[in-house]
Amino acid sequence: MDQRKDGRKSSLNLVSGFFQYLRDEQEAVQKRTFTKWINSHLAKYKPPLEVNDLFEDIKDGVKLLALLEVLSGQRLPREQGRQLKRIHWVSNIGTALKFLEGRKSLYRGSPIKLVNIHATDIADGRPSIVLGLIWTVILYFQIEELTSNLTSLQPLSTSSSSVESSEAGSPPP
Repeated sequence: MDQRKDGRKSSLNLVSGFFQYLRDEQEAVQKRTFTKWINSHLAKYKPPLEVNDLFEDIKDGVKLLALLEVLSGQRLPREQGRQLKRIHWVSNIGTALKFLEGRKSLYRGSPIKLVNIHATDIADGRPSIVLGLIWTVILYFQIEELTSNLTSLQPLSTSSSSVESSEAGSPPP
């Protein structure tokens, strides 16, 4: 009977180890993907910035604010200096979070909701929270960009639809 228990324990350990491996792999893929997306936008910042380690490089909030400035076209206040302390990091991240929460989506008309994302968690470099924040930024700004592109194309589609409606009574060629 003890052998069966030991067998089940080792099977459970193997399965839980495999699931942990999959979670770690998914986190690594998201981290690489989000870092590339951020760097593609931070290259436009003056002077250009770069994120090497996502969880470490946005802890002080400086690169996060720079990213939001590039994406929004607005200037945001920040704590700066050679020796930023944790209180400055939290202040910078807090500025970024307030900025995001104050924006309304043109697509949905509702403000961005940051659920369980706190400045201290970002300053601590908590992977799941950092990834959640960046995913929210990507969704908001990519959807916003696509929506604005669609609204700029809308006059073209309405003009062609009026032509189509005037020809609706005639048979197709």
